[in-house]
Amino acid sequence: MSWTNIYAIVAILFSLSTNSFSQKLKIDHVIILVDDLKKAINEYQVRGFTIKGGHLHENGLNNAFIKFSNNSYVELMAIEGKPSDPLSEKYYKLLQDGTKGAYLALSGVSITSLQKRLTNLKIKYKTSTGNPWTYIFFYPNSGLEHVFFIENNSLRSEDSNIYNHENSSVRIDTVWIEGGLLLVNLLKDIGLTEVRTAALNEQNFSTPTGIITVIPVADKYKRPEIRAVSFESEESLKGTKVSY
Repeated sequence: MSWTNIYAIVAILFSLSTNSFSQKLKIDHVIILVDDLKKAINEYQVRGFTIKGGHLHENGLNNAFIKFSNNSYVELMAIEGKPSDPLSEKYYKLLQDGTKGAYLALSGVSITSLQKRLTNLKIKYKTSTGNPWTYIFFYPNSGLEHVFFIENNSLRSEDSNIYNHENSSVRIDTVWIEGGLLLVNLLKDIGLTEVRTAALNEQNFSTPTGIITVIPVADKYKRPEIRAVSFESEESLKGTKVSY
């Protein structure tokens, strides 16, 4: 067998491995920070979304959810009272800086496989292991600090009524996220499929639970953010879009 044929086989095997990896990787959820959780819940209900209440945590974080049957969701996060640990302090600082679209969480593949891939790509990261979630997140000022990977070790069943939204939304359609070349290359390197877009300053990547659209960072002196989320509707081609 010639070296040309060997290289071709290796390329095919790598492509198959990459495609298998990327087909599982998906939008898990988007975290949106709000100043007043009750007010935010009311605003989303007016838009026609069903809200699942969360609970007030010991560190002062309180949350609520817009959930979909494909297990993706939007999490509304607020701080009530004084933050009392590094996580709540981080969210408090983001709110003080005017950040609303805080994080895009991706899931669907094992943390172990992601660690290997990120190490091969020479991208620095941290891992946090807990119950039931394990996270991979990135350092401040890395250009990736608004993205993290999550592996849920204990999925819970939900009441199907929370998936029924008056505005007929059935899933997240697109997440618009600020980012530069590092984010674009990361999404490519982990195997997400790039899809064409009419906009010259956008790059779109397809996942089983929605499109990730990378747009230029609006303010290079600020932390990059999630700028908008749109939702696919059964009754309308346009659906609902919320900007932050």
